[in-house]
This record gives sequence, structure tokens and C-alpha cells, in this order.
Amino acid sequence: MGWPGYARHLWRRNALTISYLAILLIVAVVLQAVGAQERADIVTMSSTNLTNLQRRPIFVLIVSAFLVPSVFGLYILVPLACCLGWCERWLGRASTMVIFLMGHVGATLMVAAIQASHLYHDRVDASIREAPDVGVSYGMLATFGLLVARVPARRRPYYVAGGFLLVVALGWHADFTALGHVTALLLGMLVAVIALAARRAPVERGILTSSGSPAPDKIEIPSQSGAVKGREELGSRSP
Repeated sequence: MGWPGYARHLWRRNALTISYLAILLIVAVVLQAVGAQERADIVTMSSTNLTNLQRRPIFVLIVSAFLVPSVFGLYILVPLACCLGWCERWLGRASTMVIFLMGHVGATLMVAAIQASHLYHDRVDASIREAPDVGVSYGMLATFGLLVARVPARRRPYYVAGGFLLVVALGWHADFTALGHVTALLLGMLVAVIALAARRAPVERGILTSSGSPAPDKIEIPSQSGAVKGREELGSRSP
């Protein structure tokens, strides 16, 4: 095939993943090129903290998913590429984007709700309203959780354990962020459970049909007012 052919093949299968990683790298380089104060201002403005979610929720929910504020944080692009790439090859671009956004937005809103509750009951300092929170980890963990549906059944417990180890590796010391990581992972696993149930349903239906008495394929239409008796074939919808 050669490198040009392989590159075209990879692009066709993983255009979303490659584009997203390229944007993240470009944004990271730009952030490092500006001064420390400007970088801090950009992160603060784009963070999904309580203040920003109240003032400009749509903006921060979108922009925060494109920021990796630290050069050392770029290590996350490796597991991100694996999770997004495998998910895109399996489900396609649109579905992968939906799962990623579900994890990113769902976990962010869960963290915000817990923070607001703690703030209301005076369990945390008021400065939490301005706490920075940007990155790709919530969406990545949602796709990681979904991919459990692609793992052989005998290996799923190890895969799930690996997911929670990844949560710990991303920083268990940050309480609210860790809660967001767990939420995103569980959201992805919930979709995986639904996908597995939908996959088994046609098989189980086929087993029941073959073991039980077959359903009639024709029914008798009773005659009314001298109408001629007819028969109507029943159709079946493909699973």
C-alpha cells in the first residue's frame, strides 16, 4: 500500500480523531507561546466553573474541551487517541462525537451540581466558584467506558478495573474532578450496557422463535356483510 495509501486509509477511518488531536496540539502550542498571565486568563475564561457556567454556559462547555493548559498534560493525548480512534472505527464519527460530548457535558454538569450543593451548605470555600476546570478527560473516559462493549466477556472485569485505574492516574487527589472522571466513565459504561442488551435481543428472540411454536404467517379475515373471505400475510420487521 505504501505510506501515502496508508495515510489516506487512516484518514478515512479516523478523520475525527486526527482532526481533534491536531487542534489540541495547535492550541497547546499557542498557549505555551503566550505569557504565563495571558495563559492563566485564557484558562480562567474558558473554565467550566460555577461562575462561567452561570454567565456563558455554552461557550465554556465547548471551548473547555479544546484546552490542555500544561505541556506535561499532553500525555493524555495518547489514551485519547486510542479511545477516540477505536470508537470512531466502531461507531463512526457522529456517534463518537455524541458519546464524547455526553461524557464531557454530563460529567461537567454533575460536578457543577455537587459543587453548588456543597457551596450552599457551606461545606467548601466560596473560591470554588472560580476554580479552573478544562480538558479532554471527561469525554475520553466516556468513550473508554463505552468500549467495554467491544471487549470479550471474560476480559471485561479487567477492562473495567483498568478504567478506574485510569481515573486514579488522572488525579484522584482533586475531589470534584475525580467525581467528574468517575461520572464520565460510568456514563460510557451505561451506554455500553444498553448496546450489549440491544445486541443480545435479536439472538434471544431467534432462540425463542425456534424453540416455541411458530407464529402463523396468515390470518383469516372474517367476512362481514357478505364480503368474501380473504387472507392477509403477516410481515416481520428486521431487528
